[in-house]
Amino acid sequence: MAKARQAHFIPHQRNARTSFAKTMCSQVAYALLIHTFMLIMITSHALETSGISIFPYFLLVIFVGIAIPYLRKLERKWQNVGTTDDRDVSKEFTNDRIGLWSLAIAMPIIYFAIAKAIASFFG
Repeated sequence: MAKARQAHFIPHQRNARTSFAKTMCSQVAYALLIHTFMLIMITSHALETSGISIFPYFLLVIFVGIAIPYLRKLERKWQNVGTTDDRDVSKEFTNDRIGLWSLAIAMPIIYFAIAKAIASFFG
């Protein structure tokens, strides 16, 4: 009886492949949401100041489109990882997550600077 109670409280252990794949899938989804949200906030500011223009909408679509192939590639990489508990794999996973979030936050700011430079150059 005691063993049955203890077994009930032991969390279900998943293999590393499932854990890495599911965690990275969630991280990619959240990073894409934050990336898109930041782009919308930046472009909405541009929409207020420049009147009616298709340029901010065009940039929004392009910049989200640029991010999607990279994010999909990163997600596929972790779906194909074997079932291992190796520290090197765990460290690489952590590095990929840090890179993912760094890019998700920094790229909208960089895009905005590039778009501002292009807009000032052409008009």
